[in-house]
Amino acid sequence: MAYKRDCVPFGGTVTLRAIFADSCGNPVDVDDIADIVVAVYKPDDQDAVSDWKVEAPSAEDDFANATDTSVDKPPFSAITKIAKGFYEVTYDVSNTLDEDADKGLWIDIWRAEINGIEVYARFTFTVEAKGKVVLQTIGENTVIAIILSEDVSDLNGNSLESETQLSFSTTYNPYYCSVDLLRLECGSWLDTVPDDTLSLMIHWASIEADAWSKGMGGKGPIFETARTKFVVYDAALRALQLPADVGGKKKMLGDLLIETNGESEGALKELKEKREEWLRVVNAGGTIVPGQGLAPTTAKIGDAVKDYTPGRRWHKPSDVNFAQPSQNSRYKSGGGKPKFGWQKK
Repeated sequence: MAYKRDCVPFGGTVTLRAIFADSCGNPVDVDDIADIVVAVYKPDDQDAVSDWKVEAPSAEDDFANATDTSVDKPPFSAITKIAKGFYEVTYDVSNTLDEDADKGLWIDIWRAEINGIEVYARFTFTVEAKGKVVLQTIGENTVIAIILSEDVSDLNGNSLESETQLSFSTTYNPYYCSVDLLRLECGSWLDTVPDDTLSLMIHWASIEADAWSKGMGGKGPIFETARTKFVVYDAALRALQLPADVGGKKKMLGDLLIETNGESEGALKELKEKREEWLRVVNAGGTIVPGQGLAPTTAKIGDAVKDYTPGRRWHKPSDVNFAQPSQNSRYKSGGGKPKFGWQKK
């Protein structure tokens, strides 16, 4: 592949073109295409070509400071005529150049004769260091889609009948439930949903579980069980709300009746209740059990207590964080009496 003047790498081939014109700008053919000489200069040789008429005398072999000239073949190809006054040559840039000194703006000078008069034209092209191969890696949570066009064919000319699309996903993280566990919980309800779709729903349900438990520092078997259960029911709800066949089936042949119950509304209601139940446990960081709420625990003052001060002397919510679930813990603030609440960190 031949590159253009705007950029050519080390070891690449660049196409150099020039148009010779008269004083009015109209293209003019040179006297003899064989007399055209193209001289190429590296960036550090630009001082030598500040006045190219001095550097390009009439003798073809006197381009003393040039890196290469078209007299040498290779690295030049034969000069060809494209149209009237329009000429082209290709130049092979060396592959052993200095990356620091030789990359940059190169100069190419064209010399020719028109009506017996020597004429010169100066152009530039950019040479860059050879590109580096960057190793691309595929990380987590990525879906890869491969589309094969129907034009793809083998050596014998056999092509695909239609466009084919293949897809796969990398490892999902977080991922607090397996597809098998989800299918075991839901049974035949999810028969029409592919494993890849269920995996994606499990991943998003796991992200939501992390969001609900953020800051609680949940750990231990109760929290881990609650998190897995929440992901199962949340992913199941997502899957059952897809436009899939969850309406049940009924087939009858003579005395044989096969019926699949399709009461999806009841199943969705039950799944929502289970999801909310385990969500509270996840939100509490595993400090409560299923069925227990997040409401604060209160108690009536006994008859033997003579302190009839109204209220429980809570600190202001703007100053104190009250944990959920609430606990009867007290601390002193500024040397005062112990009060209920959690000191803001």
